[in-house]
Amino acid sequence: MKVEIFAWKEEKPQYYQDHIKGMIECWENYLKKKYIKSMKRVLEIKNDGIIDFIIKYMLIFHDSGKCTEYYQQNIGNTQRYRHEIMSSYLSYKILEGVVDEYLQCLVSGAILLHHEPMLMGSISYQRERGVTLTDIRGRIEYPLIGESRKIETTKILHKDFKKLFKYLINEHLKNYKNHEKVLYNLENLNLKLDIEDIIKTIGRFVSILSLVGDDVWRHKMRFKVSSLQYIIIVSDYYGSKDRGEKEFSFTNEIKWEWGEF
Repeated sequence: MKVEIFAWKEEKPQYYQDHIKGMIECWENYLKKKYIKSMKRVLEIKNDGIIDFIIKYMLIFHDSGKCTEYYQQNIGNTQRYRHEIMSSYLSYKILEGVVDEYLQCLVSGAILLHHEPMLMGSISYQRERGVTLTDIRGRIEYPLIGESRKIETTKILHKDFKKLFKYLINEHLKNYKNHEKVLYNLENLNLKLDIEDIIKTIGRFVSILSLVGDDVWRHKMRFKVSSLQYIIIVSDYYGSKDRGEKEFSFTNEIKWEWGEF
């Protein structure tokens, strides 16, 4: 089954579901055997199944913000819109009640930062020290550079969003007891997203990860988020390696992870 939602359209177009298939293949065939024990220690989770579920879920939803009407209509020229911001929100909402909120926050934090150099580069260009909720609102509602026109399609999910993610959940998470709750949350998601809920939700998980507790807590949270980030990033490059020479060149420094030197 092919759903007409794309992860990439330059040079060699790639369907979203094919990108996810490649990422999960990277985790299953290469990264899992290397890192699952380390992930259990870092995340302080004893159960292999929970780690496996969380990582596959994270990979499935890491680019879900590309599935808005705006992104699909403007692939290659999305201007100020950052898909990972919307992806982190969607991940949090659909994982609600499935795992502890602590894990929800870690997964959403890793997704928010999986293009950290690009996101922070654009933030620093505006002479900001970090991502602010005001900036996030602006990138969603006013994505067009130099224009004050509010854009609604950044908050509207593609009409086949639920069809695509139901397929991905059933394909990759069906062996986990939590998957029915994930499907339930997906089915109850409104395709027209509320900007106030987006801002409130992102503000909540960012606060839990970076503001509550003492310095030890905050450093631990950043370390945990970074461990998940690494899995996304390596898997992302692996899942992108068939997009053509331009994209494949980005993998040269990390392809040793899947045994190519």
